[in-house]
Amino acid sequence: MTRPGLLAVDQLEGGGWTVVEILAEPPAGGGHLPGAVATTLHRSFALQRPGRNLDYDLPSAEEFAAEMARLGLTPGANVVFADEGMNRWATRAYWLCRYYGHAGEVRVLDGGLPAARAAGLATAGAPSAATPAAYPTPAVAEPRLRVTADELAAAIRAGTVTACDVRTTAEYTGATAMSGRAGHLPGAIHVEWARCLTPDGRFLDDAGLRRVLAPYLEGGGELVTYCQGGIRASLTWFALDVLLGRPAQLYAGSWEDWAQRPDLPAEVSVT
Repeated sequence: MTRPGLLAVDQLEGGGWTVVEILAEPPAGGGHLPGAVATTLHRSFALQRPGRNLDYDLPSAEEFAAEMARLGLTPGANVVFADEGMNRWATRAYWLCRYYGHAGEVRVLDGGLPAARAAGLATAGAPSAATPAAYPTPAVAEPRLRVTADELAAAIRAGTVTACDVRTTAEYTGATAMSGRAGHLPGAIHVEWARCLTPDGRFLDDAGLRRVLAPYLEGGGELVTYCQGGIRASLTWFALDVLLGRPAQLYAGSWEDWAQRPDLPAEVSVT
C-alpha cells in the first residue's frame, strides 16, 4: 500500500529516486544503498550554532540550497531520505524540502537504512561520491508549515493552539532540564514521538497513529509540534500532517529556542 510521503523498501528499486542517506555520527555500520549519497543531520539539516546555544537550528534558504547542491540534487530531483535515526532525521529533511518548496517528489524510506539492510538491499560497501549540482536559493518559504516562538506564544494566550510536546516524559514534566530550563509550554499535551513507530522503526498504520495521537487530534486547536530542537517533532508533524492529513505546523526552534527566552512562560509538572 502506498502512503503519502513514505516509500517502503520494496518500492525503492526502479523508481528513479535519488537516495540520500542520513548517517549517524559515527556511522552505525553496515551496508549502503547502491548509488546513494550520504550526509549527517548536523551537516545538512540541523545546524549547530554555539554562539546562540543552538544544536539543531534551521538552515537558512542559502544554507539549504548549498547543501542540496553539494549532495548533487537539483530542484526537480525526486529524492528519498533514508536515515539511521528511526525516521526522525529523514522527516526533518522532508519537512525542510516542503518548507523551502523543493519541486521534485520527496519521500521518507520507512524504517530507514536498518529496514533496507534487513531486506538485503544495502549491498554497497560505502556511499557514492556526490557530483555537485546547481540548486538556486529558494525565493520563498511555505509559512503554513512553521510557527515562531512569538506566534506560538500569542496562540497559547488566545487558546487557539494544541501544543504537541513529543519529548520524553522527564523532559516534559521538568524532571530533566534542557537548555538550562525545565518544563513545557503552557497547556502542552504530551505524547512521546516514538509511539508513532513500530518496534522495528516503521510508522504505525493510520489506525494506530489515530489511536496514539488522539490527544492531539481531539485537542481542538491548531496543531503545533515541538521537542528539543525540531527533530523528533518533525516525525510527529509528518504523522499528523502528511500521513493523517491533519494540518500541522512545526515549531522548528522548539525548546532550545523557547527556554532561552525568559519572557516566555513554562509549566513544570514534576512531582
